[in-house]
Amino acid sequence: MTGFLNQLFGRPRLRRFALRPHIGAGPLRFGMTRAKCEQALRKWGLPKHSSHGASDYYLAASLQLEFSEEGTLWFIGFAPHETLAVTLRGQTVTGVPASSVAGIFALDESQPPVFAPNGMLFPAQILTTWEADPQYDIGGERWAAWGQIGIGSEDYLEAVSAPL
Repeated sequence: MTGFLNQLFGRPRLRRFALRPHIGAGPLRFGMTRAKCEQALRKWGLPKHSSHGASDYYLAASLQLEFSEEGTLWFIGFAPHETLAVTLRGQTVTGVPASSVAGIFALDESQPPVFAPNGMLFPAQILTTWEADPQYDIGGERWAAWGQIGIGSEDYLEAVSAPL
């Protein structure tokens, strides 16, 4: 009944994605094909918004899926959106200050990185952040929030860690 009332009165449905390091997020698992990802997200009521190169976008481009050269999912990125909630070990990492997210991500790192507002990599969990700025706080620029929070596979980590 709640879903019907939300549709009737225009309240958007909240999509909750639990980050699972080395596994994926929500219904998405690393190693899935584009077709399987699209099918899983369609079941969640998230049709594909667009595609560009190795990436597919959902939820007005707030959810980015990136695929490896082999065509399998290897990175999931979440940009701020009012209907998107992302958690790690039960702690919310969207809609909160960037420094709080960095602290939550650092808990399982043997050598936590120093806070860097341009972006951070937490290699033990293959979690990423990108550009902390108040413009990304969907609550009204109260604090610097991340422009994107991401999670990747081991292959993704290897690729982004390789020297240029």
